[in-house]
Amino acid sequence: MSRVMHYPLRSCAARALPRTFCSSRVVAIDRGVADTASWHVGPLTPCGVMTATCYHSCALIRPGFLARRGFAPRSLAALALAGDGRRHPDGIETHPNTCPWVVQLLTAAESTLTAPGCTDLIVAPAGCDAMRRMGDMLAVRLGDRIYRPWVPRTADEAAIRRLAKELEALDAWLERHATGRTAAPPAAANPAGKADPATTNPATARPDTVVSPPVEPRPGGVFVIAGPLSGVDLLRAIEDAGVPVSGLDSCTGVDRAAALAAGDARLTFDAEAREMLAAAVCPRSAVTLRREHLASRIADAHPAGLIHARLPFCDPGAYDGVLARSLADELELPFLDIEVGYPSEVTGPVRVRLEAFLERLTLDDDLLDDLVAFDDPLPQDLTRSPLPTDADRPNEVRSGRS
Repeated sequence: MSRVMHYPLRSCAARALPRTFCSSRVVAIDRGVADTASWHVGPLTPCGVMTATCYHSCALIRPGFLARRGFAPRSLAALALAGDGRRHPDGIETHPNTCPWVVQLLTAAESTLTAPGCTDLIVAPAGCDAMRRMGDMLAVRLGDRIYRPWVPRTADEAAIRRLAKELEALDAWLERHATGRTAAPPAAANPAGKADPATTNPATARPDTVVSPPVEPRPGGVFVIAGPLSGVDLLRAIEDAGVPVSGLDSCTGVDRAAALAAGDARLTFDAEAREMLAAAVCPRSAVTLRREHLASRIADAHPAGLIHARLPFCDPGAYDGVLARSLADELELPFLDIEVGYPSEVTGPVRVRLEAFLERLTLDDDLLDDLVAFDDPLPQDLTRSPLPTDADRPNEVRSGRS
């Protein structure tokens, strides 16, 4: 007889589940109310094996591709945000100057996937050096339960062919591990009457891991270029200052999630590679490709300024900041570069710099409005010069004689 296990979200992340259950085997989340925090782990097979989950570390591999072999795809960021961020007592040591995004993902993966009896999988694309090192460290603990696909930085035909072969190998790995497991259930209505986000939207199994501007983007504000964001703190701070957000380019942004969620499970490996490379253009991409992507997004948003929010100790983010500044100079847009952590919070010096920059934007707009008001034709009596002309002066003065 099947049954459904209900556990509080934080209890799962804090390893409060019985040892016989793996806290990561999640197939649905009931979030009829935004603050609801309950996991629906379910249904158990007679032998007690739950639906298999395959985690993905960053938004490079299309989650729908992982579902082709019956796995329930889930973002590793969901575990990172649900947990308390404390490292496992016997966990892997990381250098203090390691990207905080990678540290959070490593902590979440290690504390959950190394639990006794856990057989869930993780796909960790080697998108950047820090993520590649994370995959290498987890491979020591997880062995064949982690796959580290290579993802090219360019989108030319040679890169597409190589990625297609990588995806074919990944699919074979998933097929091998899917043997004897329970396939993920098809999409169905949850008890609250809402569509199950874990199955209907494979971009993420926890909707609040995808960041969307709190207000509909509008032209004339700021366009935000950022690395991974854990929430809308930065975007809300901008809106609270009276400046609209014109757009967001982030690997955890809603536009990236929508692009990766699109696609057909029946695509060939070559077509899948093309879709992925077109959707996942991020700071790790080649400079030309990234520049074209950002220029197109900025042109569509019509902003009045650019903000680049980078993670500390992130080399691709630092290079992306240089690129963003050059675009701002080229478009003659005000530019601000700030450093935010993960989880991302806007406090202290960051808030001061942000508010000063946004105040400058609003001041420039006010001055522009004043100048536009003077574009109207002046009254006739004000068009005359208040100073006398040569024609008004005596001949002696004009000839230089006193």
